[in-house]
Amino acid sequence: MIVPTSVLRLLGCAPLAASLAPLAPAQSKPVFTAEPTQNRAVFTKVPGTLTTSDAANGKPIYDVSCQSCHKNGVMGAPKVGDKATWAPRIAQGLDKLVSNSIKGYKGAKGMMPPKGGNPKLTDSQVRYAVEYMVQQSR
Repeated sequence: MIVPTSVLRLLGCAPLAASLAPLAPAQSKPVFTAEPTQNRAVFTKVPGTLTTSDAANGKPIYDVSCQSCHKNGVMGAPKVGDKATWAPRIAQGLDKLVSNSIKGYKGAKGMMPPKGGNPKLTDSQVRYAVEYMVQQSR
């Protein structure tokens, strides 16, 4: 289901609608479609899009599924943009960060449920969100 950005705003997904708006002129197809369910959006990859990994594709996913913890450090989540906190994590490598994000993680400083608690995300969508957070935290 493709949801117009005006409908996303009405459904309470204004950050997602705003983040998708700049994509519209540059692409003939939306990158993701979203359906809000129980205060979360279910993302569906539109066939023929996202042929390469790109951190910019992670922003709408972060806005809906990740920022609730990573914006304020809930459950010990590293805050996006906190370079000192992210540096040792980034040093482990992107694949390790993505793996922990997909499988879930429990460490001395915090925990993260698998896929951030949104099991509807694909592994690729988790990767895009992690790439976005890393890009913002270097």
